[in-house]
Amino acid sequence: MTTPPEAPKPPRPPYGSKISYDKEGNLCVAHGFSKWRHPAGEVTVQTLDQMGQRVTVTRALTVGLLALGAKKKTGTVTVIFSTPAGETLQHRVKATFGERTLSWAIAFNAWRDAVHPEVR
Repeated sequence: MTTPPEAPKPPRPPYGSKISYDKEGNLCVAHGFSKWRHPAGEVTVQTLDQMGQRVTVTRALTVGLLALGAKKKTGTVTVIFSTPAGETLQHRVKATFGERTLSWAIAFNAWRDAVHPEVR
């Protein structure tokens, strides 16, 4: 007798983004003083073209002319979580976590399509 293969685990959310999973596999998002816990159907990340990059005086003094390429990321990126039941939550993540959060969202949606294709 062979045992069925174990379902792959969902990708780990970026550290510091206040996104996690509970023991039942639901997606948990720290939202104020409470936590939003639901099975996620889709994760979307929205960014603006001008994500708030600026050159600080400290960077200009320490890096010199290369400070124009080493801009500080400021502002937030909006992550939208959708459940199969149609509920949504908008969650703001610091711009410094923007690239990691976008990579995680792509990996999460690919994992969801592979493990739970009926959720779409």
